[in-house]
Amino acid sequence: MAPDIPGAKRAGLPVDLNRLTVEGDAWLSPEERYALKTHGVCTQAQPGVFMIRNRTNGSLDAGVARGLTDIADEFAKGWIRITTRQQVEFHHVHAANVVEVLDRVRDLGLSNQSACGHTMRGVMSCPLAGVGLEEPFDCSHDAKMASDSILQLAPEIDSKMPQRINIAFGGCPDCRDHARVNDMGFVSKISDQGELGYELAADGSTATHPEGRKAIFLGDLVDRGPDTPGVLRLVMGMVADGAAHAVPGNHENKLLRALRGRKVQITHGLAESLAQLEAEPPGFVERAQEFLDGLISHYVLDEGRLVV
Repeated sequence: MAPDIPGAKRAGLPVDLNRLTVEGDAWLSPEERYALKTHGVCTQAQPGVFMIRNRTNGSLDAGVARGLTDIADEFAKGWIRITTRQQVEFHHVHAANVVEVLDRVRDLGLSNQSACGHTMRGVMSCPLAGVGLEEPFDCSHDAKMASDSILQLAPEIDSKMPQRINIAFGGCPDCRDHARVNDMGFVSKISDQGELGYELAADGSTATHPEGRKAIFLGDLVDRGPDTPGVLRLVMGMVADGAAHAVPGNHENKLLRALRGRKVQITHGLAESLAQLEAEPPGFVERAQEFLDGLISHYVLDEGRLVV
């Protein structure tokens, strides 16, 4: 049964974490399972176990990393998953151990608050911050301050958020480009006057369904208008966030061949797409090629009842 997410938010997202330790998870309602997400605890397909996501702010020191591996060895079958958004996940954590894992993570100085669900998610920061030769300045301190401010507000705003919000700070060229595909991207810059600051890129990947349904893009993402890079950013962000599937059409296949230097006919909007992409940073064009190359021809969904 799907949870009544608006109802759970109106009720203040109540859930008794300590009851998990004593009774397991059979008593949880769909709304309580959703509320667990705001504590970084997500139901798995397997009964009685959970995924626990931990916020990192984009970096871990050696002591914290060792502490996480100790937790994984003890409670998560020795496995740690590092997500594309720089978060760390434990899988297959038994219900009786959830509270202890959360406490152990907090003892390491990390947080699980607002790591899942309709929340202000973990803030990403450039992994080369402070050491990268091409960064305008070290953006990691600002990323941490933003994350700390969000965590202070989380108990008040989690029940009011209509959907998740992804935030990233970009330092090196690749991360500055990646920041632009987030809901809020802070792109580090130095002004002509020598002042340090950020260009704010907003609304990069906010297209998510309030009930968690997935969009399906059936090709022809490119060659259709004045902002092919913007369309690609949106779709790439949605697919990366798990909010969409995409299959390629003939226009995507032709653009990919052209970007790889193959001989193609520059017709039907391809010239405009290529000109628009020329104005983009090289890192984005490379990621767009990887994305297009990784698209599969079709999906079989709904237990075989839908093929797209």
